[in-house]
Amino acid sequence: MKTFIFTCISILGAVAAFAQQPAVIFCDPQTNQNIQVPVYSDTRAAWVLKETLSCGQPVSLLGVENGYAKIQFGRLIGYVEGKYIRLLQTSTDTDRRIADLEAQIKALQQQPAPAPAKQAAQKEARPQAAPAQNPTPLPRTAAPESHSSFPRAELYGAYNFVYFNSNANMDGWLAAISANFKPSIGITSELAGIYGKEKTETILHTRASMYSFMAGPRFSSRAGRITLNSHVLAGVMRVGAGIDFFGARLNAAETHFLMAIGGGLDLSRPGHTVGFRLFQFDYLPIMADGWSSHVRISAGVLIRFARKQ
Repeated sequence: MKTFIFTCISILGAVAAFAQQPAVIFCDPQTNQNIQVPVYSDTRAAWVLKETLSCGQPVSLLGVENGYAKIQFGRLIGYVEGKYIRLLQTSTDTDRRIADLEAQIKALQQQPAPAPAKQAAQKEARPQAAPAQNPTPLPRTAAPESHSSFPRAELYGAYNFVYFNSNANMDGWLAAISANFKPSIGITSELAGIYGKEKTETILHTRASMYSFMAGPRFSSRAGRITLNSHVLAGVMRVGAGIDFFGARLNAAETHFLMAIGGGLDLSRPGHTVGFRLFQFDYLPIMADGWSSHVRISAGVLIRFARKQ
């Protein structure tokens, strides 16, 4: 209906400019030029024949009503189909556009409106959309670590070097395991052993060993491949010393309290198991007949266990 109204308004605007303009009865050159064009008295009673006109007969165009051209020939006024009217001042293309618009209006008038029941049946007959199917899952790829993706646990194995303020240095190994509750908070525990040997100017040989176990909270800051971590650990240390004298060995052992306060820098590719701790630096206070301060440096390999999503 909206299309019909819009088309009618377009035709009225196009033809209004030519109202009361000289025109001629036009017949298609491909058809018989000797046909008689019927003229009706009223568009509402189009079957009442008033007159017939010959092709090429001059008329005056007065307007358009209900799909018919209103014309005047002599003193008589009647209606003919728009396709038979040609304005003398316009080109052939304009006349054909007017005739085409008249034909569209006539086709719209003759097209019956669908019944309500038929419309409902057409709606029911429309095919229903097929249910959406689950797409094939794509293979998982390694993604950068974020607050929703971080290692669940980490194993650390390293070379361990301790500098004592008494100018005695000892080295050995260090093994630690860390559990991460959140990307920045976790807990770690470690077991370490260091050894030393000194030969005096005499025939005495001094051997020393230190084993320690410590645990405490750990804090991490993650940014892509780089992880900065810090910790505060506390535990016990078992110190053993022995003297070799002509094949005989004299041993002594003591247990002391110690702490480790420090941190390190890790380098690893997101989503990969193996990484590296480039360095770990710790301040080592030991309680043995008073507090003494020492320094520990270590570096080694990380094995990371990914957190399940």
